[in-house]
Amino acid sequence: MIVTVRGSLTKLGFMQSRTIRRIILMFLLFTEILLFSGFGEGQDFRVDDYPALAVMGRPGLDEDTYYVSFAGDFGFSRRLPSEEVIQKHLAFESRLFSRFDLGVINLEFMLPGMTGDESDKRIDEAAIRILKMAGFDLVCRSNNHALDFGLDGIKYNETRLRAAGFATVGTKYGPSYTWSAGGSKIAFYAFTDDTDKEDPEHAVLTTAGADLDVLRTNRGDGNFKIALVHLGSAGRYVSPHEREVVNRLIDAGADMIVSTGSHFIKGHAIERGKPVFYGLGNHLFSEQSPHSGGIGMYAVAGFESGRLVQMFVVPFWNDVDNGKVGPLDEPTFASFKRDFLDRSHQSSEDRYFSDPVLFENFQTAVASITISDIQNIKVRHLKYAVLILINNYPMLSIFIVATCVLLTILVTRRLLYAVSRHKNVRVARRLD
Repeated sequence: MIVTVRGSLTKLGFMQSRTIRRIILMFLLFTEILLFSGFGEGQDFRVDDYPALAVMGRPGLDEDTYYVSFAGDFGFSRRLPSEEVIQKHLAFESRLFSRFDLGVINLEFMLPGMTGDESDKRIDEAAIRILKMAGFDLVCRSNNHALDFGLDGIKYNETRLRAAGFATVGTKYGPSYTWSAGGSKIAFYAFTDDTDKEDPEHAVLTTAGADLDVLRTNRGDGNFKIALVHLGSAGRYVSPHEREVVNRLIDAGADMIVSTGSHFIKGHAIERGKPVFYGLGNHLFSEQSPHSGGIGMYAVAGFESGRLVQMFVVPFWNDVDNGKVGPLDEPTFASFKRDFLDRSHQSSEDRYFSDPVLFENFQTAVASITISDIQNIKVRHLKYAVLILINNYPMLSIFIVATCVLLTILVTRRLLYAVSRHKNVRVARRLD
């Protein structure tokens, strides 16, 4: 009897431990579902002077969480903001970044000091000073302007940035970067969808070809892999091409994707279980998009033991031309929140092609097109042009399509008639 009782107790203990394990697994699964289904999304909170918006996980900062902040397009071409504006911006940004553990930014305009021009040298000094004083650590080098000064310009920028203490990523000189966060490793990679100039040395990493192998082979040995991509589009909503590139990065092994290049804020999404920010807008930048509203945003990701547990966005003024920098006021933040959530949830192709901002940018592009632009037109651009016209001028589009069909029929009939007549002439000659 004693043996039987002990056996029963042992069996009961085993069953209890198995039940406990199941409960723990169910709890962890439930937690993951809450995190990636947007639990906490849309909740406001503050980080010092800045209003912030939760995207995933709990709102607010946690002492046990390691935070990385991503900023959009940065750089100056030909002119700098006033020193007063720079100092005002830095007073806010440096205080905000003291709450985070790693700062990442995209250097859109290259450091131009290699030209030897005094104004270009001043731009170099100002850009490096801003990045250092703000608290940035990692500079992304892969974008369409990376080759503005050729291969020598890439080497010059790499040398200047590293001498100033920054890590870089996105070229063959720095294909990946690994960040240690509480004993776990987070790996960063950077790619661009295109470059404005030819790259015969293949110095800049792109989203095409074998460049994504650096992501597939897990260089940097990270527990979590973040792909930074210079992509963007002319519309406020996600384009089919953007989603295609994002899926390519996910196939290559990216766990999270952060996109720059649109110059105005776009939304976020969960694509195949992976979080994606589709556009951060500008940081401090020489050229403002008329549709940016003078606002950029930081995307912030929180990690615990190598796991992504939190995401939120922090919008800010970046209207350097009018001296407007720093945190948003409450009415402007409320407007930002509506726009950001709308662009996050309304991501259908119809919404993209019917976007008035896309149509306006399309008209501007057509009006200012050059021979070199025509040479760079891809098949998808022609397809997009047709879909933009269909969505914005449906009756005109129907008329154009009907006219093209009619002309095709007439031309085909004319060709068939000519061929038939030619055959009849040949037959007549043979009979003669």
